Amino acid sequence: SGRISRTAKLILTPFVLLGPFGQGQLGGEAQDGQEPTHVVHKRICGSPGRQPRDGECLRQLSDCSMIPVANRDPLNKLENNMPKSPEEMGAAMLRNLEDKTGKTMPQWLRIAKASKAAKHGELMKHLKADHGVTHGYANLIAHTHFKSAASSTTASADDLVEQQYSGPKAPLRSVYDALIAAVNKFGGDVEIAPKKAYVSLRRSKQFGLIQPSTKTRVDVGINLKGIAATERLEASGSFNSMVSHRVRLSDPKQVNRELIGWLRAAYAAS
Repeated sequence: SGRISRTAKLILTPFVLLGPFGQGQLGGEAQDGQEPTHVVHKRICGSPGRQPRDGECLRQLSDCSMIPVANRDPLNKLENNMPKSPEEMGAAMLRNLEDKTGKTMPQWLRIAKASKAAKHGELMKHLKADHGVTHGYANLIAHTHFKSAASSTTASADDLVEQQYSGPKAPLRSVYDALIAAVNKFGGDVEIAPKKAYVSLRRSKQFGLIQPSTKTRVDVGINLKGIAATERLEASGSFNSMVSHRVRLSDPKQVNRELIGWLRAAYAAS
């Protein structure tokens, strides 16, 4: 009769390659119980016959039973190589930084440091306005800069404490650690600020300090103006003009309820 049977027509229906992996119009008829390919494409991508843009609908298309398995592999391979987590996306941006901006991360960090920007948003604005960096890369550079600065500050502070309690003063470190453990329980606004010779205890202002004055003694300075001195709570005198009183310690057991009470009172008043 010259007519092609339904079975023969299905066999002759051409396979269609989608997106960047092939050309041709989405047409073909479906087998029993399946949607035609042009209907699937309309449902997934919004219009029949339109090929998907880069990165669009890759999961749905790679899973679609209307695409021959051999033609799904390139889609699966591309999808598997795409960054999925924020960490992977950040790593991909870091790899492309020099190509996209013309400078490496160390070069951008030197520029960030020279800008003297104090806040994340301030640095981003500088990078975008003065260096033409796009928003995403400006955010990456700013994040890396401030994270590095914070790590450097922490390392420097730890180094100062290590230096204070090194050599013959090393046995006094347990006294310092007991004091810091107690003070940290006062509140989240306690600031531990190591200096070259002592560690400052601050809230809105300094309320105390810890200083290893000799190889056998730690002096705790406490700012309790208006409180009378006692045998243990000495007047600061020539010890340090930034505090009103001093307590001498040689053993962590001396970090007791009485001493913690004086420090807490100074903290509350600061």
